[in-house]
Amino acid sequence: LPNGEWLLPYHAKQDAVVGYTQSFMILAPGPDGWPVVTHRCPDRLQFATARWELEGRFRTPCVFTCGGLVLADGRLLVSYGAADNFAGVAWTDFAELVAHIRRFDSHGRLL
Repeated sequence: LPNGEWLLPYHAKQDAVVGYTQSFMILAPGPDGWPVVTHRCPDRLQFATARWELEGRFRTPCVFTCGGLVLADGRLLVSYGAADNFAGVAWTDFAELVAHIRRFDSHGRLL
């Protein structure tokens, strides 16, 4: 991202049925050198839906981002863990994702 910004996935538990889901935030350099959240997407952008993502050692569904790579064609490729037993790969258009996240302030409120 421009100006030293970072796209950061975050992992949160909604409840025992929906489980742990993924979303994203954008961080920018703060005045003291520590990053500050500038945009936080409140939407659940990735969550367990496939059988292999739901069935694991624990009863609560869980997916969690492990890493990402922006490909030459503009797609964001994300590796993720599922159900504490499997690994998966997901992708989305990087520019569209960033534009969606920028619609929200640092608290997840629509701008």
